[in-house]
Amino acid sequence: SATADWKTYRDSSNIFQLKYPADWTTIDDNSSDNHIISFYPTGYQFKAPGEPAENTPYLRITILPYVMGRGVNPIKAKSISIDDVSYKKFYESATEGVIETITAPNNKGLMINFKLPQDSKMSSIDSVFDQILSTFRFD
Repeated sequence: SATADWKTYRDSSNIFQLKYPADWTTIDDNSSDNHIISFYPTGYQFKAPGEPAENTPYLRITILPYVMGRGVNPIKAKSISIDDVSYKKFYESATEGVIETITAPNNKGLMINFKLPQDSKMSSIDSVFDQILSTFRFD
């Protein structure tokens, strides 16, 4: 399959796992109340370790202590499947958006947001983000 040679990420609380391309960078920040895991495609710049440059795309998962919704003002939306459940993927601008808030089995909230690059790779990276999310499984 397309994801056969991808790496598996499992969060430290054993809430979920997913697969991501082997050459991507992952940054795991567990220093605050919210645990933030970011996935960055290869070939984009960082200002400093853990600090992406302005146009650097990412897929970011934030594990919140509880489920918090947030207002969304999308320019478009589509449905995607995450762990066999359909969720809305909202595009709030041409390059940024958020997935409908997910409730984890332990009642923590998962917020997934994304940023696409403003270049010719925009739609292919968006497709890879969807592929990553299609491998997401609660543990």
